[in-house]
Amino acid sequence: MLRGWKAFLLTFGVALLAVLGILSSKKHSLWPSPPVTREPQRDVFFLKTHKTAGSSVLNLLLRRADSEGLNLALPKDASSHMMGYPRSFSPQEHMLNYSQCGLRPNLMALHMRFNETGVKEVMPPDTMYVTILRRPTDAFASLFYYFELHNIYDANLTAFLKQPFFVQTVRDSRLHGSLGFNQMAFDLGVDGDDMADRGSIDEISRFVQSVDRCFQLVMIAERFTESLVLLRDLLGWQLDDVVTFKHNVRLHRYPTLDEEAVSILEKANRVDEALYRHFAAKLDRQIEEFGRGRMEAEAAALESRTAFWYRRCVDSVRVSKVAVIEYSPLTNVSKIEQRMCRLLTTPEQALVKKARQRLFALCPQVSPPTTTTATPEHRPR
Repeated sequence: MLRGWKAFLLTFGVALLAVLGILSSKKHSLWPSPPVTREPQRDVFFLKTHKTAGSSVLNLLLRRADSEGLNLALPKDASSHMMGYPRSFSPQEHMLNYSQCGLRPNLMALHMRFNETGVKEVMPPDTMYVTILRRPTDAFASLFYYFELHNIYDANLTAFLKQPFFVQTVRDSRLHGSLGFNQMAFDLGVDGDDMADRGSIDEISRFVQSVDRCFQLVMIAERFTESLVLLRDLLGWQLDDVVTFKHNVRLHRYPTLDEEAVSILEKANRVDEALYRHFAAKLDRQIEEFGRGRMEAEAAALESRTAFWYRRCVDSVRVSKVAVIEYSPLTNVSKIEQRMCRLLTTPEQALVKKARQRLFALCPQVSPPTTTTATPEHRPR
């Protein structure tokens, strides 16, 4: 009886939040956010890993930077949206320096290969460090088809994995110098393939623990809504701040791997598997500390709010040339809603361009040349 009463109260509470959604506030229109336990955080580092829903997280971070006037760390190359990737991040080599204008970055979130020393050189001491992981088998499959490796090797992923020559080729030399097995470990700054070959369990464990010490939150793509709730709590932001749509997601599905192929891939991704297991288990513990009931209520509220904004904002969805979904926004919305809808549906490159234009207006002397001799990037997401 008591359990049923608690379930009723939980359902009633979520429904009440939905009803209250018709109200408006000056800054966060239309929604009274669940209470936060800390002051809003301005300084955030987000390591955007490959094919892990990082683009959806980046959207909400860039929106926050836009609404709060936060300074985005930008690459020197005006044509790029990456911080020197796949080379290890160096602020002197890869980041636009606007300190001469009395400015410093509040947000660092574009693709880079993580270098803790370099990042901490430019980010404030109280910066919150966040990244996101995905089940390694699924992340590699998504990467394999997104970057059209099936066309390069003339084989689907299952056939590719069953050819030892192909597997060894990728282990020996990453495609474009960046794409391969243990991709999340690579993005986090280590040679995961080399570590997988020679590394003991202790060495891999030390690497995982070093990531754990650095990052306050490691989101898990398979538990995206719960991860967003924890992100909101960590940063002290409002509910609308962590609403996000799927960005840079392929509409087409790739063939399912058979058991043998999964086994080969798990072995090849040994370091990524260790990372994922550790942080998936840690997320469980963080949810327990947050409170299961509270998590259920806030996750339901976030899902309801996301559905609200999708109905208010999205007129249609189209598929780009690379089979990635793109949004066409509705136009018959209020002025406040129109701004939110535009930001929710805008691709990351356009939001980065807007942030760059804002910084150049504040500090025009750092505007870099528009041409570059750098090697063309492969545009990872």
